[in-house]
Amino acid sequence: MAFETTPFGAIAAPGLAFPFVTHSIETGILQEDKDSEGGFALWAKKGVAGEAGKVYVNQPVGSEAVARVLELEPVMTTASTGTVSVKVDGETVATASVTSESTVATLLTALASAWNSESDYTAEASETKLTITAKTAGAEANADVFSAEYSEDCGFGGDVNQVTAGASAESAGVFIGIAQRTMFNDSYKAGMTVNVLKKGRIWVRVLGEVVSGDAAYVNNTNNAFTATSTGGTQIVGGTFKSDAADGGLAELEIA
Repeated sequence: MAFETTPFGAIAAPGLAFPFVTHSIETGILQEDKDSEGGFALWAKKGVAGEAGKVYVNQPVGSEAVARVLELEPVMTTASTGTVSVKVDGETVATASVTSESTVATLLTALASAWNSESDYTAEASETKLTITAKTAGAEANADVFSAEYSEDCGFGGDVNQVTAGASAESAGVFIGIAQRTMFNDSYKAGMTVNVLKKGRIWVRVLGEVVSGDAAYVNNTNNAFTATSTGGTQIVGGTFKSDAADGGLAELEIA
């Protein structure tokens, strides 16, 4: 992108950092493509395993924790006397007796009634299956190993199968800085290194008119820099240091 002359005579370009100003700049690995030389907002997932050093062009969306869900759908041949047990990591959480009069529905009801209330899971019976749900949502439950054990010749069989994997909650991505313009990149591809200006002064293109002294925000819809707080994420310590019309270049300082 060519340099531009602002209405005030300054030579500028999006992402160009100001000389003779103290800056705090770190590097990150982009997770998305961006057809720009610099001057765009960057985001990160904080406190998430495996995310160190990764930066995003678009703000990552947060998510709620999800409870792990499993199901046991027994298959009956010819019912006979015996027992059926459900185990978690080798520990029995429910045992039910069956007879020649038993059905899938009566077996499931018996297992739900016998379920250990101190288990980390609940169990609910229907006519055809036992639904097992983790009491605490999160990915930790995925490590638990379930099994169903049937006494010989009891006439029932079937495995415990996972329906929904547990997932831990994730906070929405947080603004971490602005991509600095360098001599080496006309655009960026996922996996490339980008300079992240966290503190200092840099040129950015703005959405809407901004006035020197306005607080700076990132628009939540299009990631543009703006002085409009509605629908935006405030840049902590961010202030515009020059006036600019909609679509123009403005000085943005992050203190």
